[in-house]
This record gives sequence, C-alpha cells and structure tokens, in this order.
Amino acid sequence: MAFVRPENWRPDPGVDLQSEKDAMPVVTSDRSVAVVAGPGAGKTELLAQRASYLLLTGTCPPPQRILALCFKVDAVDNLKRRVHTRCGPDLSERFDCSTFHSYAKHFMDRFRLAIPSQRRPAENYELGKLHRPPGNVSFDKMIPIASDILRQVDPIRRALRATYSHVFLDEFQDCTVAQYELVKQMFHGTGAILTAVGDTNQSIMGWAGALEGVFEDFRRDFEAGRRALVLNRRSAPYLQQVQWHVIKAIDPQSVGSLPQGSGGTAQLAKYADSEVEADDVASKIQSLLQQGDARPAIAVLVRAKDVAKRLMRVLRHRGIRHRDETSDLQDVLSEPLSRLIRSWLRLLWEPRDREAWDTVTESLLQSFGLVDDDSTQEARLRDQVHSRLKADRKFVRQQVTDGEQLRRLTSDTLVALLGVERVRATWPQYAQESNLKRVCNRTWDAIWKAREGAETWLEALNEVDGREAVRIMTIHKSKGLEFDAVFLLGLEDEAFFGSDDKEEWCCFLVAISRAKQGLWITRCDRRPELDKPARRWVRFQGFYECLSAAGVSIERMDAAR
Repeated sequence: MAFVRPENWRPDPGVDLQSEKDAMPVVTSDRSVAVVAGPGAGKTELLAQRASYLLLTGTCPPPQRILALCFKVDAVDNLKRRVHTRCGPDLSERFDCSTFHSYAKHFMDRFRLAIPSQRRPAENYELGKLHRPPGNVSFDKMIPIASDILRQVDPIRRALRATYSHVFLDEFQDCTVAQYELVKQMFHGTGAILTAVGDTNQSIMGWAGALEGVFEDFRRDFEAGRRALVLNRRSAPYLQQVQWHVIKAIDPQSVGSLPQGSGGTAQLAKYADSEVEADDVASKIQSLLQQGDARPAIAVLVRAKDVAKRLMRVLRHRGIRHRDETSDLQDVLSEPLSRLIRSWLRLLWEPRDREAWDTVTESLLQSFGLVDDDSTQEARLRDQVHSRLKADRKFVRQQVTDGEQLRRLTSDTLVALLGVERVRATWPQYAQESNLKRVCNRTWDAIWKAREGAETWLEALNEVDGREAVRIMTIHKSKGLEFDAVFLLGLEDEAFFGSDDKEEWCCFLVAISRAKQGLWITRCDRRPELDKPARRWVRFQGFYECLSAAGVSIERMDAAR
C-alpha cells in the first residue's frame, strides 16, 4: 500500500491533538519519550493516534512491528480496537498488544526449551500462585523467566529486537521491578523508540511491587524526553475542580491553575450504618436510571470487596440489574475465548447484534490470518458462519431444553469453525489445555448462575456481559474506565485505608476521576459486614478537609428515607 507522507498525516476526525500542546509532538516523536498524563487526558487515544501515525506513514516500516504492553486485559482490548478502527485490519496486523504477563507467558511457552532443565516448566505446566509442584509456574515467576531467556540466549534477544521498531508502555507508573527489567532486557541499548505513558499521581500498585521513581529510571536508561498532558477531557468542570484539590494534596508542584466553569455534581453522604447507606444509594441509582431516554453508565467503586455486599442485596431485591466485578471472574470474561462463546450465544437470539457479530467475525478472520476485504476466502468464511448460525438457531428453537445441550451445541460449532489447534495457535494463552478448560468452564458457570435468576437466556447473557447494568468493582479494576456516575463506597478507616498514606490518596484520585458527571462518596459510622471494631475517623480527616475546600456538599442520613 502507499504510505502517507509524515507531514500530510492528520488525526482521525473528532480527535483533537491541537489544544494540548504536547500531544502532537508525542504522536510524531522520533525519540523515546516519557508522557505524564493526568486524569481524563486521553492516554489511550494518544497511543492509538501514535500507532496510526507510525503505521500509516511507514515510520514503522514493514515488516517491523509495534509492541504495546498494558496491565489490564480491558486496556489491551480497548487499545487494539482503536488501532484497528484507525488503521484497518491490514496495518493493525503489525500492532501487537498484550498484558505484561500474557506476553511473558507467550514468550516462555515459545522458548521453553531454551530454559535450563533444572528451571524449565513442564510441557503441560499449570499456572498458579505457588511455584510448585516442580514443573509448574507461579504468576510472579513468568516475567523473570522471560527476562532470563533474553539475558542468556543471544539469538532470541537479537530476533526480538529486530522485530519491533516502536514500543508503547501503558500505565507506566505501576511498572514493577521485574517488568522494568524485562523491558530493559528487550530494548535497552537498541534503536527501538519507546513511549511510556502514565500518571505518578495515580500510582496505586505499590503493594504489588511497583517501582518507585520508574519514570526517572526510564528517562535515564533510554535517554527519553519528557512531555505532559494536562487537559481533562472526561470530567465536568466542577468534578475537575474537586480532582484539582486532591492532586494538590498529593503533589503541590504538579498542579496548574484551578479549573474554571460549572457543571457536574459531587456529594459526600454520611450514614449511621451500611444498611441505611445501601438503601439510599440504591434509591439514588434508581433515580438516575429513570431520568431521560439514554441509560447512564453507573459504577459502584470499593476498596474492600465486602463493602458492596449489602448494596448488591438491595439492588437485587429492587430488580436493578448489576454486575459484581470484584472477583477475578471479570478477568476470565475479558478473555477472547470467553467473549467469542458469549457472542455466538447472543447471535442465536439476536442475530443482528453488531457487537456480537463483530467479535465473532474478527476472531475468525484473525484465526485464519485473513484481512477484512472482499477476498474469496473471507466471503467463503462469512457464508460458513451465516450457514452455521442459521442451523444453530433452528436447533435451539426446536430441540435445546437445557444448558448442557446449549453448551455442547456451542462447543461443536466453535470446533467446527475453528478447531482446537487453531484456537491455540491464535491465542497462545490457551496452549495449555488446563487454561483453555478453565476459561470455558468459568464462562459457562457464570452464564448458568445468571440463568437461574433470569427469565431467558438472552437476559442471562445481558447480566453476564454487564449490558445496561450497574458495574460494581474495586478501585484498582476501574483504572482506565469512565462512567457517567460514580458511587465511591466506604471512605472510612476500616474500609478504605491501608498502610501507605500516599497510595491511599492516589487510590482516592483514581476513584473520583472515573466520574464524568456525577460523584457520590459515602462513609458509615458502623459497617458490621467488615467485622472490625469501629475507630475514630483519624485518617479520613485529610480527605474531609480536601473535599470541604472543594465545596463538596455533605448530607447526613441517620435513617432510610
């Protein structure tokens, strides 16, 4: 294909790179750069536009590729989808995007035999929290093993370095010692150009070993420049003002002038106990859902998982659809195989659902190595999908009476369309049969559990997929997401605070900056579900003073309305 001259490249329509003075220099940079970007600054879109520039102009020349390393599966999917939309399937095929752990696992699986025999994982090893029995691999050992391979096997290291001309590092403030060592083993001292993006004021992974001062280390080790994104494109003006006061408390040197303007809601509600809290929050959510034609995106964020249990019971009692994402189930549901299973099921009842159709077709095109054009192979594949879908829909209407039949039907279909070996070749994380079975089993367990309280299979899928549902998750899992309305539950000593004061402030900033229009924060005098003795609000006092300075209204609720 013909490349665009760099000076003629333009961002996608509707994407503004001009109002942020450092945005375009980052997108077109010919050197490594560290980008410090505040809440709502559009970090993901910045990386997508940089990928567009590199691929469309040939600055990343074929056959070289771009590697993007993220922390969350959701972030991987989001960035890959944006790059695919902006660059098309042919060019985006040269964009590799993965989590650190997934990439390390793929690397370890591919070069397993290069690992010394005394440390080599078994051929059918299993992943777990512990590095035993012998031959199995713990999650925290995957990245060091990948680093060791690169350190000890020069041909592998040289081949990898020849593959990638550009590298993206997302949420870089949370990079651990082991992850940064892997990055250095891969690209230090090479001609690769790295773009590291993050926000030191949102550093909330210290408990997981995040490397303090990693931006400074990166700038020194890779001779990287420094850029900053300061505009908040997400939150309403008043919410930006609240965030400004919090950022000032974290790092007074990092804030500019106080944002101006009006619009947006922020409120702190104090309750006698969590029963009153749950009833009032459920009423507020119900009220929001009844306003206007468009259903708002609503999230309930917690630091401790048990804090939301009472609210979930009230939501269930009131018939308000919600999804509990405080467990690791959400990680399973984000897996490509899980999304493929659920998308095929959805097409059985909603054959015109665009999102489900795109998931199925893109998965099949990827697995067969086809690009999205008018090729004969692609047309034949689409005809095959249509034919199989028509037969399965007929079978479901006439013969399927229980969940096990539906599972067998879906399994037979995906095996017929793809085959197990192609699934493993397309998604290396399923090379181990145990992992493939785990994703399938937990996906179906979630669907069956939802079906118990739903009238139809489609209603059950809607609950599992979280469509039009209130999403309940931990603050850590909310990173990178945004919602019209956010309810932050449990801003009290027992429910929120840990051992690191600064990290608690950063965690608080992450939570409140997810909100686009409305923010409600709660605290309770008594929260029996945590089974901890009540303490004075000593550590909360700093937050209280910060919210007061921002003019956040305070409501006292001693009894249910």
